[in-house]
Amino acid sequence: MSRHCPTSLFLLWFIASALWVGTAMPATATPAEDFEAANKLYEQGSYEDAAKLFGNIATNGLTSPELCFNRGNAFFKAGQLGRAISAYRAAERLSPRDSDIRANLRFAREQVREPKWQPGRIANTIGTLTLNEWAVLTMIPAWAFFLLLATGQWRPNLAPSLRIYILSSAILAICFGSGLAANWNLIHSTRIVSATANDLAIRHGPLEESQTSFTVQDGTELQITDSKGDWLEVRTDDRHSGWVRKTQVAP
Repeated sequence: MSRHCPTSLFLLWFIASALWVGTAMPATATPAEDFEAANKLYEQGSYEDAAKLFGNIATNGLTSPELCFNRGNAFFKAGQLGRAISAYRAAERLSPRDSDIRANLRFAREQVREPKWQPGRIANTIGTLTLNEWAVLTMIPAWAFFLLLATGQWRPNLAPSLRIYILSSAILAICFGSGLAANWNLIHSTRIVSATANDLAIRHGPLEESQTSFTVQDGTELQITDSKGDWLEVRTDDRHSGWVRKTQVAP
């Protein structure tokens, strides 16, 4: 079921509109209107058209968990399992604790017969918070540390009683900062794509003439290890590796 939650999109539309004011461009549909139109297409059973319209909104740099979630639902209903998993993963990254997103992603993954890529326990734990949430958690004790330190300098008579709080805030800032760094590294170092066709050939080299190393099914998640031109070097969870064109997978 699609989500009719355009609130975040209205905010994004307001920002985009502020930048647009004063130009001579003709009036077009707002992202919020496109979002509702895509939802209507979904309800009418035009799943591919709905997914395309959701994608057009995202292409303009406006995205939200609801948008990615609804796009994933549209792809799933259209029988495009790999693109659905990719959209659900994008939604999960924006809202990692959303039970509906996690349930739909899990259900979509269960339709894939291939070995499934699974993050480790540490990655799962770090991924329960978004990058922004880790940043906020890091900033709060960091600011408290500096404020307490300044207070101790300003009021030396309070310095002894503030030491435990200064030490505690420093430890918290370091711990949350480590989580922030780990989350950032996880996002940028673990790049996953999904196959978008059945019997997709993964080749020994980045050439059409290269022989097939193995094949994967629609929805198989592959980890990127290298890239060359229009080709990606990928591997499965069981460490089979090879090359595939960028157009044959969903980022």
